[in-house]
Amino acid sequence: MPVSSSISAMFSFVTGIQELLDYFDFDVNTATSSAFIQARAKILPEAFEQLLHLFNIAYPCTDTLKGYRLIAVDGSDLNVPYDQTVLDTYQSNGPDVKGSNQFHINAAYDILSNRYVDLVIQGRAHWHEQKAMWTMAERFLENNAIFIADRGYLSWNNMEHIIRAGKYFLIRSKDIHASTSLLRKFNLPDSDFDLDIKTTLTTKLSFSLKYPDKYRFLSTSSTFDFLDADNPFL
Repeated sequence: MPVSSSISAMFSFVTGIQELLDYFDFDVNTATSSAFIQARAKILPEAFEQLLHLFNIAYPCTDTLKGYRLIAVDGSDLNVPYDQTVLDTYQSNGPDVKGSNQFHINAAYDILSNRYVDLVIQGRAHWHEQKAMWTMAERFLENNAIFIADRGYLSWNNMEHIIRAGKYFLIRSKDIHASTSLLRKFNLPDSDFDLDIKTTLTTKLSFSLKYPDKYRFLSTSSTFDFLDADNPFL
């Protein structure tokens, strides 16, 4: 180990001991740094999640816009130490490139109160931002809430989950001419518009072909949790 690293590690160790002694008023029964770290490792991640929720219940957000809470949802990656055996976080970056380990932090943020109100943490190898968004909407205690997100969150499945949770949403869409846009098959003007659009989702291709303005076909490869052979329309 380089001299500078050794000095840094020793300083951190001494600082840790000093903080423990200060906290316990230099009691002779003060736990060692090693014992403290081992005890800290016993705390479940769910404890911190519960602490966040209890804090927000104890100090509720009261700021609203016309009676609605405005909740912004977005995600960010968090690098963690490299460990190829941790399959939930490990990602291969190519056959000749060292992989990496990351968590994906999905956060719900109350815009008017400037406070985080919920988190969903996922291993980057199996992340699912849309599922994280509807999970936070489903467990949000108040119905008068508008969940706001960027275009990566837009899908029929995500919107339907939020609707069934009794919440509202404002999600940016890709350009109407983009090949992967949910709006590309609707007859929409190129200029600015404010229109109500009504469509019926279905697994029946014939309906979508015959009545393209009324039905939107979802193939078997589409992820949608509310249609099956017994319920082909929504």
